[in-house]
Amino acid sequence: MIDSGAWKFIYELKDRIQKRTKTACVCAQDTFQVDYVVMDAGSGVFDNNGGADYALPLVGASTEQQVLQRRAAAQEAAERERLAVRGYFI
Repeated sequence: MIDSGAWKFIYELKDRIQKRTKTACVCAQDTFQVDYVVMDAGSGVFDNNGGADYALPLVGASTEQQVLQRRAAAQEAAERERLAVRGYFI
């Protein structure tokens, strides 16, 4: 079991990662954050933020709202095309 000092370290590490770490990566267009869980490899104990996972927002990426709007627009376009193929027009 991880003692309270180790948990404190994990939370401090999480804060440092969220505030100071910068790296470049190529992500899919619909990626707006990276979710992660912290685990102690020795004991197998993990911290998943109460089941919510931890999240690192991506700077310069789309927002969650933008991603949802693009998905909704794509779904509407696919539905219009499906209906047009069957002879229905909207």
